[in-house]
Amino acid sequence: AQVEWKGVKINLVDTPGHADFGGEVERALALVDGILLLVDAAEGPLPQTRYVLSKALAQDLPVILVINKVDRGDARAEEVLHEVEQLFLDLAHSDHHLSFPVYSAVARESRSMKGIGMPAPDADLAPLLDAILEYIPVPNHDIDAPLQALVTNLDASDYLGRLAIGRVISGVMKKGQQVVLCQKPTASSSSSSKRTP
Repeated sequence: AQVEWKGVKINLVDTPGHADFGGEVERALALVDGILLLVDAAEGPLPQTRYVLSKALAQDLPVILVINKVDRGDARAEEVLHEVEQLFLDLAHSDHHLSFPVYSAVARESRSMKGIGMPAPDADLAPLLDAILEYIPVPNHDIDAPLQALVTNLDASDYLGRLAIGRVISGVMKKGQQVVLCQKPTASSSSSSKRTP
């Protein structure tokens, strides 16, 4: 999904919530500049939370913690925060990983606030969107360099044709532009590339 906020396009990439989809998590993390670590206020961090956080910290991605569903009757947001802090202590590769912003949310009602608490009835997602602009760095690449993109998924659509989902690393990609898909050489082939419209 894509959201425009204060003149900035924010691309949101959802990772699978199940531990069996580790490859998809890693591909998703290759596309992003930071993460919103969404943790249920009642359930707390799950095994997949640990997995996603460990991969994000290994890539030195900034993390914004969002404790969601703080409106549940069995919510225990303060305790969940302490559990997540312990995860960070266990997984951090550097001291700067131990400092992260914390937000509370009732996502199904599009309400958020900075810190631990219950977002006001008239709250919206502005605090969280502002946090993304403040804490997640803007992509930084040389637009004058030749086009290079990291493709994490190939697909096809009856309406759009062939799709390559990924991230532009350098250069600029324009609608209708012809690109070349290069594959890593394998033991059985020296190299290969293929022109794709």
